Parts: sequence; structure tokens; C-alpha cells
Amino acid sequence: MTQAQAVICIGHFSEDESQLLYQLNPKLIFIDSNPFFGQADSVQFNREGAAKEIVMHIIGKGAQRPAFIGNNETRLHVFRQLTKAEGIYQEDLCKVSSNFCIESGYQAMSELLSSDATYPDVVFASTDIIAIGVYRAIQERGLQIPNDIKVVGMNDNPTSQHLNPSLSTMRLYPSNMGEAAVDLFLELCSGRSYSKDVYLGYDFIWRDSF
Repeated sequence: MTQAQAVICIGHFSEDESQLLYQLNPKLIFIDSNPFFGQADSVQFNREGAAKEIVMHIIGKGAQRPAFIGNNETRLHVFRQLTKAEGIYQEDLCKVSSNFCIESGYQAMSELLSSDATYPDVVFASTDIIAIGVYRAIQERGLQIPNDIKVVGMNDNPTSQHLNPSLSTMRLYPSNMGEAAVDLFLELCSGRSYSKDVYLGYDFIWRDSF
């Protein structure tokens, strides 16, 4: 590794792991993270921008009881900030889990539907996988998407268009991350001396759930 001209690091790393990587070779290119802002290259999704666009769609459609299901990270923070600014944020409609899976979406949505409060009118599922669990919980109770509760996800997984109804979601471009990382690698090999962060774009895909 110390002989490599640069190293591409895929995923998320602990602080100790990141420091070890940097000691072995400071010319690092991180995919989907960057523990060394200003000192290493990275290719990332613009999750903050994508989340803002989703929440602004939710607000623009007149939602009064929007819910969020996902992890405690950028998407949740954006959801809270924007819905609080509109006066429609409700803490009990935010379900935060440490897992990104169908079951966590199902459990969280089941809790929302089992409470005495009025159902949410739209759910922002932070990933399409979570949205699958949200669908299951809603439909098990005889409710309809989007007539009773609208749902929107993020990622545009291949299954999203085949759900019933098809899932509105924010399309990201994970397959292009490797291509962008290789471009950064070649630039470093050609002598680029400064670090660079590349943020990939996104597109909202309107389907039947929202």
C-alpha cells in the first residue's frame, strides 16, 4: 500500500482505521465518506441537497403531518430543520433506528399506526428498503397509498418501480461513484497536489406513491 500511487477506500471507517490508512499512504480517495476533509479526496452523494428537495416537495404538496423513518443523520436533520421552519414538525412522527432494513421500516410504521394520534399524511422513508417495510405496515391495516398516506423514499432501488403502487423516490447514482474515483486516482497519479471532493447529483422520480 505504501508503494501505491494512491488508494481508493470504499465505505465508512472508524477513526483508528482512517488514521492507519493515512499513515500508510496519505493519497487516499474515499467513496461515500471522507474523514479527512481538506486532506484526502472523496466521492460522495449530496444527501443534504437531495433530502432538502424531497422535504420541499412534501411541504409544497401541503403536508400537515409529515413523518420521517430512518437513521439519525443528514436526512433526519434536514427534515427537522425544514418542517420546523414551516411549523409542521412533530417529534412523535420521527422514528429513528440504527438499521436500514425492511423490518425497521415495518416496525417504525407499525408504531406510528398503533398510536392514538392521527396518522401521518406523508412518510419520508430515508431509503427505499425502509419504504418497503412502511408499505407493508400501511397495507396490512387496510390503508391505501397514496390516498390515505403518501410515501417517498431515496435511492431508486430496482424494486422501487415494481412496488404497488410504484414508489416516488430520489434517484442517486452509486454506479458512477467508482468512475469518479478512478478519475481522481488518475489525477493524483498525474501530480495533482491538492485534495478534491466530488458530489454526485440526483433526480426526483415521480411515481404513484406521492
